[in-house]
Amino acid sequence: EGRAPGPPAPAEARAPGGAARAVAPPPARAAASPAARARTAVAEAPDPLARFRRFEDVVALVAARREVAFQIEVERDVRLVSFAPGRIEFEPAPGAAPDLAQRLAARLREWTGARWGVSVVAAGGGESLAERADAAQAAMRAAAEAHPMVAAVRAAFPQAGEITVHPRAAEAADAALPEPDDAAEGWDPFEDD
Repeated sequence: EGRAPGPPAPAEARAPGGAARAVAPPPARAAASPAARARTAVAEAPDPLARFRRFEDVVALVAARREVAFQIEVERDVRLVSFAPGRIEFEPAPGAAPDLAQRLAARLREWTGARWGVSVVAAGGGESLAERADAAQAAMRAAAEAHPMVAAVRAAFPQAGEITVHPRAAEAADAALPEPDDAAEGWDPFEDD
């Protein structure tokens, strides 16, 4: 009564000498059709889209695949309207290739094994990743130009060129690089062993 359902216990049968022997229950029939088993297998499989929570995760995949020209194109020409794992809707930037959506969908399907819906809309997209990065760089440059020390340097050196601004995060990343191995200091690649 209070037992959880499980495999049936083996039945006992009597052999011709009166000795008891265990008899296995008949094999269970396949309860589900092949289509139902396939749906179950898909439901139990890990979601191939789970790691794509943001559009930037998609761009990181393109970068990891070392598709540099395609990465630049996606960063420059995709003005995102909406994103969900497996679904991208964007407004193409002026000059974007007309087949960008099809190529992006095909590559994402090839790389993730999942179907992606990538569609183009006429309006409503925000800044592309490249436009956003350019705006951030321009804001940093304007802030640097407004700094009193930079103004003093400009006054002392009027022929000085454009200022290049590097975010502090880049400095921290450079500082995190490992120091060279001391054993390799005396190594000369042109010296015979």
